[in-house]
Amino acid sequence: MLNDKLIDQTKIFFFRAMLQGYISDNPRHNDFPYHGWKAVEYREGSFFFTQMWHSNDEGESGGVTTIYYEHQIIWEMYFQGWYAREVIPHLKLALWQAYTKGLFNGARGPNSFVKNNYTYINEPNLRFNEITRFMGSEKILTVGKQKLMGTHWYRGGWMSHS
Repeated sequence: MLNDKLIDQTKIFFFRAMLQGYISDNPRHNDFPYHGWKAVEYREGSFFFTQMWHSNDEGESGGVTTIYYEHQIIWEMYFQGWYAREVIPHLKLALWQAYTKGLFNGARGPNSFVKNNYTYINEPNLRFNEITRFMGSEKILTVGKQKLMGTHWYRGGWMSHS
C-alpha cells in the first residue's frame, strides 16, 4: 500500500523542485552525468531532486527527473522528443504556468497555453494522470498555421511501494 502522506508531501515538493529545475535560470551542471548532458539539483529537508537532460543540434532531446526521499528513489519521469530552439521559452512558460498553480497534469504544463505566436498543448492519458502513475505527450504549434514546432512524450510515477 502506498503511503498517502508521503505521496502528498512528494507532490508539494515536486512543484517547488520543478520551479528550480529546467525552467529556471539556476546554474546547470554541464556534462553531468555524461558528456552533453545538463543537470539541476534541488534539496529540501529529506527530499532531493535531480533533473538531467541532453539535446543535439537538431533539437532532439531527452532526460529524466528523479525525486529521492531519505536517499531512496521514490519517483521518476522520463521524457523524449524534439523542439525547435525558438519555442523553448514558450515551453518553459507553459510549464511554469502549471507548476506555480500546483496543477499536476502529467507532470507537465496545462492542457493548453497560448501566447504570442505559439500554442502549447498537453495531452496526458486521463486513465494515468496522478503523481503515482502518468503518461502522455505535449506539443507546440504555431498559432493560425498550426505548424508543428516540437513534441515530447513523457511517462513516470511512483518507484516505491513501501
